[in-house]
Amino acid sequence: MRETPNGVPTSRPRLTVVLVEDHAGVREQLVALMQDEGIDVLAAVTTVHAGYAAVAANHPDVAVLDNRLPDGLGIDLCRTLTAELPEVRVVLHAGAMTADEERAAVGAGAAAVVQKSVRADALIHAVRALATPVAR
Repeated sequence: MRETPNGVPTSRPRLTVVLVEDHAGVREQLVALMQDEGIDVLAAVTTVHAGYAAVAANHPDVAVLDNRLPDGLGIDLCRTLTAELPEVRVVLHAGAMTADEERAAVGAGAAAVVQKSVRADALIHAVRALATPVAR
């Protein structure tokens, strides 16, 4: 039996995430926040290539993707992940996006789009809302 962050026992499996974010400060803050919220961050990587590898190797409940990465776009990674690993839900966590870009993200398979300009707890809420952890 596991414990929640406040020490309450729970038999529910822990929620797992792979984070793809190239900005070190943002990445570190999000990892700490997710861990504080009882979310297991299986990998925190900085590129599309590393993101694909981390998701394929770890099969998280949710992949959280930045859109603009050094080697490509999170939307493109989202499209690949949802085609090849449809059991992994994808949240695009991006800076300023136009309405057309948000529609493109949803069209690529993103289950949610969360702007970086909103409070970080909105991302946690989106991750929790999308994930139904399953026994592995």
